[in-house]
Amino acid sequence: MEYYKKLCLAELESSSVYQVQLNKNEIQETIQNEAINSVNVKGQECD
Repeated sequence: MEYYKKLCLAELESSSVYQVQLNKNEIQETIQNEAINSVNVKGQECD
C-alpha cells in the first residue's frame, strides 16, 4: 500500500502536501522505477 501512496504523492509534486513529505527521494525513486519498467515496480504490466 505504501508504494501506491508514493505514486499518488508524486502527482502532487507542486503542492504543499508533497513539500512536507520527508520521503521525497523514495517517492522519486518509485516514479523512476515505474517510468523505466524496473524490476522493482509493484504493479502489474499493462497489455
